[in-house]
Amino acid sequence: MLQEAVRRLHNSENNPHKYDPQTGISLPRNQAVMTYQLEELKTTFADADPECIQACCKTYFETLRRKYNLSQPEKSQLRDAIKTGAKNRQRKRRLLDSRSKVVQTDAERELWQTATVELMSDEEDAIVDGRPVWIVRSPSHRNPQLSELCEELQRRLEADMRYTILHHQRVKADGNGHDGPSFLQL
Repeated sequence: MLQEAVRRLHNSENNPHKYDPQTGISLPRNQAVMTYQLEELKTTFADADPECIQACCKTYFETLRRKYNLSQPEKSQLRDAIKTGAKNRQRKRRLLDSRSKVVQTDAERELWQTATVELMSDEEDAIVDGRPVWIVRSPSHRNPQLSELCEELQRRLEADMRYTILHHQRVKADGNGHDGPSFLQL
């Protein structure tokens, strides 16, 4: 709640005090902005610890600075890598959640307890035969029994028309290399 208040105060149209993300936080302009925010927020959040308010203000400045740095043309590859990594983590999280819903037996539940987001397959966007698909690469370090269970849970998901309508077809990459599939299995 406090972090949201810092963001709202900083971005308010009535607020003439804005951080300059091109410069460091210790420079006079950014220190003046932080002092202004601290004073404003201390009145709103009288019960809050001033050090906590200050930490939220610094964190928000660091967020603005990071966004500014990533917006620079020379950082385009890093920006794309961060965006792709976040997209992949989110896909893995959704895959784990979806598969968790179709676990049926106690034995499956026990094995599924070992499943984590990191153990879900990588899914990469691609076009195969003119159709958008996800190229799937299973982690080589995943337990073979867990891999078999993942395949079974995926079959159950794909048997549900509601799931298949909302998701791209999954195409298994041949091999475990991450430098592109040499052969695709439909």
